[in-house]
This record gives sequence, C-alpha cells and structure tokens, in this order.
Amino acid sequence: MQEAPLQLFDMGLRIYHPPVLLDTRKYITLVEQLCDVYPTQRREADAFEFSMSSSQTARITPQMTSVGELFDGDPRGTTRRVFQVIGRLLEVLEVERIEAFDFVVSGRLKAQGEWMTSSYDDYPADIFIEKCFLKDVDFSLLATEGQKPSPGVNWIFDVGQKSVSLKVEPHADDREYVFVELSVQHPQSNISLGDIRAEVEQDLRYLRENVVPFLTHAIGSEKT
Repeated sequence: MQEAPLQLFDMGLRIYHPPVLLDTRKYITLVEQLCDVYPTQRREADAFEFSMSSSQTARITPQMTSVGELFDGDPRGTTRRVFQVIGRLLEVLEVERIEAFDFVVSGRLKAQGEWMTSSYDDYPADIFIEKCFLKDVDFSLLATEGQKPSPGVNWIFDVGQKSVSLKVEPHADDREYVFVELSVQHPQSNISLGDIRAEVEQDLRYLRENVVPFLTHAIGSEKT
C-alpha cells in the first residue's frame, strides 16, 4: 500500500554541557546576535529566553541550551536553522564540551483505513489507537459509566545506545489525525555539533523509515 504522509510539526534540540556563567555581557551579545531570529527576549535569574512564538524558542540555563523550531515544508532547512542558532549560542556561551543531547520531533498522520466505517461514533484517531494497540484494555475502572479516557500509547525502548520514546495519541485539534512524537536521548559526550547534526538526521530517517511504516501498516491493515 502507499505510505501515508507524515506532516511534520516541530523539532527540538537540547544540549547538555558543563556549567557556564550567564552574565550580562553574554546576554547582551546574544540579544544583538539573535534579534533577527527572536524578537522577544527575557532574562531570568538563572536563564535566558528568546522566542518568536511558543514553538520557536531558545532557552539557556547554566547546564543546558535548547532550541525549538517549526517545520516549514523543508526539513533540511529547518534542521539547518536550528544548528545555526545552536552554534551561535554555544560560541557566545563559551561552551567547551558537550556532555549529552536530546532530540524530539513531532507530526501527525491521517487515521484512515479499510476498517473505518461510518458506524463508529468515536473519532477516527481514537478508533485507530484502540483497535490497533489497545484491543483488550478495559477502561471501566478508570472512568465513570458511559465515559472513557482518551486513548494513547507511549513506548519506551532502546535503539543501540539511544533511549527512545514514541508517543501516539489523538491530535488535540483534529481527532481525524494521530499525533506522533519521537523523543531520542543520546548519551554521547564530548562530540562536535557536526556529529550531533548527523545523529539528528539519522533520527529523522528513523522516523520516516521505521516509525511511519510501523504506524502506516497498522492504519492500513487493521480491519476487525
């Protein structure tokens, strides 16, 4: 069957490093360098924050630097922008060593298949998750009579040295779609930004080549 397209929403990169001093000089330098990207800036006692929107942000604490960005139809361009910003931040912060990093990416898939019929009262995404992953689950002890929790699953497993979390749940704004979030924790230390970018691109390939076919097969094959 034809692979269902994954619509990417956003991505986030979190870099852990030895403690750095967040002083006024660094804050002013970052404001000057990032004003073209983030029009809103805020300084807290132990953090710097820069933002364009709720999903387009940069946050710095003494031991962690993170950047979040929306996908605009060009995953490579989005990845490039994230690493350009991360590079600026780490240079100004004078980070000498990276201790570990996390990567998270989210998107949505249309919940559709031959098993979908108009006889169901629930939303398509709810039906998909219940029929494919929660067939034998009895929710009666969790909810009042006639009601049930919104279905969702979160698998946690290892891929090589990486710790992976895969969340699947109905999309909050449109329950004809399944929300998918892949979070990957990388334990590597003392690596370059170039190495981290290669790992992030590998995580995106894993999403496309492993996660999407796994969910697409479930969406297309479940009929009873």
